[in-house]
Parts: sequence; structure tokens; C-alpha cells
Amino acid sequence: MKNNTLILTLILFTTSSFTQRLDSLKYISTFEKYVFNKKDSLNYKDSYFESLFSIDSTAKLKSVLLQKDFTDKFISNLDRDKINKSKNKKKIKYLFNKIHDNFLIKYENIVNFNKIFDDGRYNCVSASALFAYVFDSFNIPYQIKETPTHIYLIAFPNESNIYVETTIPGNKGFYSPSENDIKKSVDELINNKIITQIEVNKTGYKEAYLNFFYEKDFLKPSELIGVQYYNEGINYFQNENYEKAFYNFSKAEKFYNTKKVKYLKLSCLSLMLTKSNFNETKDLITITTLLNNLKYNKDFVKKDLGYYSSNLILANENNEEFLILATKYFEKIENIEVAKVLNKDLFKYIAETRYNLDKNLDDILKYALKVYHLEKNNEHIQNLISKSILKKYFYTTPNKKTVQKIEEYEIKYPFLNKSIFYTKYMIRVYSYMTSQYYYKKEPQVGSLYFDKLTELINNNKKEIELDQELIGNTYWSIGAYYYGKSKLEKAKKILEEGKKYAPEHHKLNKILSYVNDDLK
Repeated sequence: MKNNTLILTLILFTTSSFTQRLDSLKYISTFEKYVFNKKDSLNYKDSYFESLFSIDSTAKLKSVLLQKDFTDKFISNLDRDKINKSKNKKKIKYLFNKIHDNFLIKYENIVNFNKIFDDGRYNCVSASALFAYVFDSFNIPYQIKETPTHIYLIAFPNESNIYVETTIPGNKGFYSPSENDIKKSVDELINNKIITQIEVNKTGYKEAYLNFFYEKDFLKPSELIGVQYYNEGINYFQNENYEKAFYNFSKAEKFYNTKKVKYLKLSCLSLMLTKSNFNETKDLITITTLLNNLKYNKDFVKKDLGYYSSNLILANENNEEFLILATKYFEKIENIEVAKVLNKDLFKYIAETRYNLDKNLDDILKYALKVYHLEKNNEHIQNLISKSILKKYFYTTPNKKTVQKIEEYEIKYPFLNKSIFYTKYMIRVYSYMTSQYYYKKEPQVGSLYFDKLTELINNNKKEIELDQELIGNTYWSIGAYYYGKSKLEKAKKILEEGKKYAPEHHKLNKILSYVNDDLK
């Protein structure tokens, strides 16, 4: 195994600095897919031996079963009587030498289980897996121990405590610790401040030794299947092939589900994104996979999400189709709040771009309203919606139909009433509609629009500077109508009211003088 201390440090830094699962594990063979989808693939007795071959891209079920049959025949040909009658250490010595003589030829640091049967190459993981299989055939109790750089076995734990160093042939490959070895090991633990002298004084050296080396967690044989994928992942990781590393760590998790595997897997995703151009579908899958495996407000916060949305926008300024695709992927993110934050940024950009490109109102509103529904108090998007609605109608002559449509928007989106742009526009619209219907001699309709006009003016006169020419014309058109009908008092009242808003308006003052003269 490889030393992973430096790598784990890198992971912790990477996953904390910024912070869907990938659609497939990308099986390297039909046999691997068979192993991973087999319901009893974690059942040691049924599938352990075969599953150790899953990492071999050339493996086929038929050939794997032949290797299993070959190994089982080797086991059946061993001297069972001799094993049963021998003391523990002799049992291990006999089996140790037989396994090395028949299977293990050359040690290599990076090599998988299948190579034992190809050409006799092995490492601590593959050899330990084979020893475990043989030990189980003879009901020999054992534990599989793991250090940051090594895998080894302890046969007859808490009894003879025989270390089985599978990678060292000969008599040095197995041994039982003497009392001196035990004392030396415990003293070293004390010196390294892993345990204290007080603890040792309470329990004694042997008990302290056993508590430390044998009471801790140990690996199940099936976990060695995952360790093979873990080592493969480490190899790809160190060579900066983070995508292949990710798939190997993901496969490792099924059998060897540890924190370090998860850290490495997530680090691969982060590092894949640092090399990403943010313009491919796989980048979207990577982002969603990463975020689904992290905890919001623990592993990453809201501002970190801007890293993804801003990079996507920068990389796809002229590719609206891809940004829309991104929003579809982000809708699958399990944390609804995270999905909202990401999509809000993308929806906002799409809506703004459409506005700037003079797209039609419905095209703009489709995405502007998506932002609005995610964050109703977003003033920026409220203004965009207001401007978009005005943009459609501003250069068209108002009529009953268009005014009704605009008023429907106002009911739907109450924030429109707070928009200065919208209010100014509606004052212009109601002024025009009032004048038109009084010109047409339809005062009943004209008065309805006039009421709406005066309500808008009264509610906003402190915030808005009125267009005197516009307002003066409106009051003049009403005054002129009543003057023509010889309703002088009514004409006088409306014209004098208008003069308050447009004191210099020429036509209004002129007709008012006619009314006053006629009233004399």
C-alpha cells in the first residue's frame, strides 16, 4: 500500500477551501458489472474469491471460477491431519510456506489479486486476501490489520498472536511477539505519546499491548476487494487522473467504506473541476455529484456556490442552451436550498441576456419569473420584470386591451406599484386613455381612467415629478368636453384642479379664461 498521509492532508484542505452522483461507475468489464450488481457480492462465503478479480479488466467469470477451483484443489491437497495436530505456530508455518511455494513468486508494490494467478506477482493486499481464504478453509481465527502503508494478518489473535507478514518469505514472515517485544512496543507507544505510562501501570504491559493492537477495528476479508480499488485510485490520483481515481474510489466504497475513501473521492471531484472548462455535460454531473456528497453550511456555504455559477456563466456567455441544461441538472440536487441558489444565478443571467438582446416579453419573463418565484424580494429582478413589461408596451399606442393586460400584470406582481418606471409609464397611459375617451365623447369610460390617474398622482406626487404638459393636456381635454356641453361649473372645477399641476399650461389657461368669461 502507499503512504497516504500527505494525500489526506491535501483532501481536507481541498474540500474545505471551496466547496447527483455520477450516472455510472463506468465498469471496466462485464465481469466487474456482474460483481457489483450481484446481490450477495458482500457475502464473504459466496462471492469473496471471485470478487477479488473484479478489478481486472480482462477477467471473465469462467476463467475466474477455474482459478477458484485451482485454489480449492490446492487447499484440499494440503495435509489436514498435520494441520489439525500441530500447534498454532507450526500450523501457520506450514500454511505460510505452502502458499508462498505454490502461489507467490515476486513482490511488487502496485499489483492486484489476479496477478498471483497470472505470473505469481503479489503485494500485501493480494497476498493477505489469499491467506485469509486459506485460513478460513481450516477455521483458523485471524484478524486483518491495516496501517497507513501496509496490510498484514494476526493469526490466533488474543491467543498466540502470530504476525503473518505475507510479503516476507521464509521464517521471518511470521512470528509471535516475545515479552521483550511486547515491552519494547509499549514503551515506543508511550514515547510517542499514543498511550500514557499511567494507563500501562493500571493494566500491565501485555494488556496494554493487546488493547492497542488487537482491540481496535480490523478489516473484514471482503474489504480487501475495496482496498484494491483504493490503491488503484491512489495511483491515478497521484498521476492527476482524477476522473479515473474518482471511479476507483467510488467502487472501493462498496466494500471498503471509510472516511479516507470519501475524502479522496470528493477531492477528485473538486480537482476535476479545477481543470474543467465548465462547458461540458460531465462538468454539470461532477458539480451535482460533489454538492450531493457535501453538507450545506458545513462543508460549504452560500458564497461558495458562486464559484460554480460564475464559471458556468463566463464559459457559456453565448451558449444559453447549455446554461438552461445546467439548470435542469441542478434541479436534481438533493438540497433544495443549494439548487435554488445555483439556479437563481443562472435564471437571472439568462433573463438579463434576453432583455439586452431585445427578445420578446414572454422569452424574458420565462426566466425572470423563475428568479422571482425563488426570491420574491429580489429588487434587481423586480426591476427587470418591470422594465421588460414596459419595454413591450412603451412604444405601442395604448388601448383598452393593452391597458387591461398591463393591469393584470400589476395584480399578479404587486411590486410593480413600487417601481418608479412603472408608475411614470402608467401615469402616461392613463392620461392618454382619459384624453382619448373624452375626445370621443365617452366620458363614462374616460372618467374610469381619470380616476386611476388621479389615484396614481395622489399616491406618488412626493416621489415623482409630473410632466406638466402631459397632465395639463389631460385636464384640458376633460374641461374642453364639459365646456362644449355648456357644463361651465364642472368645466371650471376640473380646469382649476388641473392648473395646480400645470400652472403654465397654455391651452388649459386659455379655455379656463373662456369658462370664467362665460360665467360672468
